[in-house]
Amino acid sequence: ALDALTGKLVWKKFNDRGWISVTPVVYGDKLMYTSGSSQRFVELNKLTGDSIYQGKTSAFFSSPAIAGKTMYAGDFNGFMEARDISTGKQIWNCQLPLSVADSLHILNADQYIHQEAFEKVIKKFDGIKRAVELRFSLGSVLSSPVVKNSVIYFGSTDGYFYALQ
Repeated sequence: ALDALTGKLVWKKFNDRGWISVTPVVYGDKLMYTSGSSQRFVELNKLTGDSIYQGKTSAFFSSPAIAGKTMYAGDFNGFMEARDISTGKQIWNCQLPLSVADSLHILNADQYIHQEAFEKVIKKFDGIKRAVELRFSLGSVLSSPVVKNSVIYFGSTDGYFYALQ
């Protein structure tokens, strides 16, 4: 965090070598972001950088959106989820059809990537498709959601645009 007037460093936070979603969001005194490679949802005190909440998630690429007291974000595994801003806990998730189908059989029972199975699929495609393209087979949500009149809008790598209420 930088001082807006001077540009001087106020605080910084190490993110376990994981990349952070495109744009963190601020709500009250909280700074919230999703981390793709370290697969976490993080809430920090925006003034101090102190951790408020960290929870395991899938890999995220998009920035979260806030409506009321809920944060919405989509993930690489074909889910859109809602989290309570006060607690960081997941309220609900919606699994998209390609993720449900999991045609390459790369998700485990917890809906996270089964690393061994995924590595076998990567070897099977041996350079024909990149690992990220194989993940797209799950209907990855790479777009940042927009919330308007209690409807969440977002796109997916399955080629569809969704509106959830």
